Amino acid sequence: MAGALIPEFYDPFLCATTRSRLHTSLMHIRPIELRDATLKYEGQHPQTIYNPIVNGIYPQCYPLNGKSYFNDTMSLVYHAIGGTPFTAQQKDCYFHFHFGSFSDLVLPKMPKGLAAARAGILDKPQLGIGLWRKQEEWFQSMQSLAEGVDVVTPIGSNDAQEAVKWNNELCGGNQSAMAFNDLFYRYCHAIDDLIDTMRDGRPRMSKDQVISIYFNAALLYNSSFYQANREMLFPIILDITGTYAVSVGWENSPEKHRRLIADVFRTCGNRMYYMVALLCGGEQHALDMIRRIHERDFLRQHDRDGNPT
Repeated sequence: MAGALIPEFYDPFLCATTRSRLHTSLMHIRPIELRDATLKYEGQHPQTIYNPIVNGIYPQCYPLNGKSYFNDTMSLVYHAIGGTPFTAQQKDCYFHFHFGSFSDLVLPKMPKGLAAARAGILDKPQLGIGLWRKQEEWFQSMQSLAEGVDVVTPIGSNDAQEAVKWNNELCGGNQSAMAFNDLFYRYCHAIDDLIDTMRDGRPRMSKDQVISIYFNAALLYNSSFYQANREMLFPIILDITGTYAVSVGWENSPEKHRRLIADVFRTCGNRMYYMVALLCGGEQHALDMIRRIHERDFLRQHDRDGNPT
């Protein structure tokens, strides 16, 4: 089947996330191929009374993780077997004004000016040609509510003050090293929140915050301290990344020894602070700082019985 692809978006009328689909206003269907593909999909699952196959044509609204989702007509079929989206050239050949089936209910929930625009197009239908781009622009603007939220926890004022104190002592007042540590902390903090807030295998982080991680990385790897010491710092970055991957993979392992290893490895980012302290103040200074940092982090991340929190 083929049709104009409607992306997933948050619908302010339904107060639900509408799943993507090929729109039925102008849909091309090959019935025999559609039937065969649907039967093939259904054949992947056992046919029992305990797992009835949903009607893929009917619209339905349902909850998931405390939120509401909506699959409009033919949406579930599209997600089951796929389809071919219309090209821009094909969409330029016709126009379908969305929210038209029961506009008296929907339009009051839509942005101001939409009702007037609809009235103008009903009066002169040719004005609608090409406006699918404006509609997709609106769909895009409504995707952030469905795709993610700002999950990176802001650094509190008390933590920020403590971080300045530790950073100054660790770097011996070296401003470029302190700036590097700030960037490194924000970078690791954001990645950790990205991983920790995944739900059902999918990240919940907003697009802006994902992009911010890349922006912070660019600043980190181009900072003056990193550039001046990259031969020493780059291997540490690789080591921390690999060790963190092991920690994430084993933190919920059924094997107790793996969980214990993961608990130790989750503070692997401290290895960077050891190297920065070594570069700024020498061996004894680095050893003194890393011992204190490890102890501080353990006490903050475990209860009185030593269990991870």
